[in-house]
Amino acid sequence: MLFNGSEWINKRNKNINQVGSTNAAKWIPDSEIGTSLAVFGGNEAQRMRVVGQGIARCFGQMGIVIVHNNWNLENMLKDFKNQYVFQAERYPQTPVCFVNSENPCYEPLYGLNSSRVIDAVYPRDARESSANMQQHICAAALMKYIKILEYKNVPVDLDNLLYLSNMELEVLEQRELGNVPVGMRDDILISLSQDNILRQVRADINYFAAQMDDRIWSGQRPASNISIIEAVKNRAMLSVKVPSNSVAIMDYLSVEINALLDSGLQFLLVVDSVNFQNSAIKNSIVIAPSQISIILSAKDIQEIDTAGTSSGIGILNKMSKIILFQCANAIAAKQYSELIGNYLRQFENYNYSEGKGLLDILIGHGEGRGKGVSEQLYARIGPEELVRLGDGAVLINQVNGQIDIAKRFI
Repeated sequence: MLFNGSEWINKRNKNINQVGSTNAAKWIPDSEIGTSLAVFGGNEAQRMRVVGQGIARCFGQMGIVIVHNNWNLENMLKDFKNQYVFQAERYPQTPVCFVNSENPCYEPLYGLNSSRVIDAVYPRDARESSANMQQHICAAALMKYIKILEYKNVPVDLDNLLYLSNMELEVLEQRELGNVPVGMRDDILISLSQDNILRQVRADINYFAAQMDDRIWSGQRPASNISIIEAVKNRAMLSVKVPSNSVAIMDYLSVEINALLDSGLQFLLVVDSVNFQNSAIKNSIVIAPSQISIILSAKDIQEIDTAGTSSGIGILNKMSKIILFQCANAIAAKQYSELIGNYLRQFENYNYSEGKGLLDILIGHGEGRGKGVSEQLYARIGPEELVRLGDGAVLINQVNGQIDIAKRFI
């Protein structure tokens, strides 16, 4: 039998705060600009409201980069200034741009330094492998094209690299190297005239471009200055819709994100409805320092990271706050229940010895009455509770350990 003393102890150990109703603004106040957040479960409209509030608290104060595969989210963002009037009026000059397959206006490589451009075309892990010496040589040759653009004070971007790399060596020398210092010119020509190097670098740049073409960039459009780097520098809001199975694009975007992490610039990264399990962007999120705020949104953690429990927990542990809406089933809810953790539930047991009268037992005479206390680990919030949330929500604050359960999320 459980008595009141144990009930009080159990409530304290469980440490769950029950609230009647709440909303996104209460759980994501404007003062918490640097908070990283994940939102799972429920329906898409509920999650988008949380994402919108998270974006609103940063709008105009830092660059906002939204990487997603969600047309409904993009439509909401296009109406952002009407839905969040205060932020829009406070920062009316904030640039806003939408990149997608219908508007492939992105400019890959724009704003990156030469080292990061090499990383984008020839990922560091691949070219440093002993089995990929050819990539190391090609990376060195690619640097020569970059040097030409830098010398001519021309932007280093995909369009300009395609222009240079698709020239034959003789044409390149005549058109582009006439005013280049002799020593620099000779170095470029020697590097590019090695066995088949020019053609290999050309093929690699063309292949890189093909993975972007008609997705976020188009070879049929004029070059632009739209990139994650530029968006963050200008405190803009940039939405990039990436198609399904777009690991190459996600890997490229991670290069820009890593460049921003090196720069120390503060920005918000939103990832919505994109599976980044096999992409380098996942590692960028895990290693991101405190200057980057992160919002992750998906139906469940498996939708964005299918690697399993340990990998999912690694991502979730990065988040300052997690908001959970109703989970579809106990299997989906189990991972969140495990993240929230357990508490020691206390039981008081009273046993009565045979042979004693009722009066003796009640007044404590003899050895007829014995008290025992037992403890057992229980989930602070079990999977079944997350399945039964209905219109409610759970807020997990991983900074202070507080858990709030709202009966209704407005």
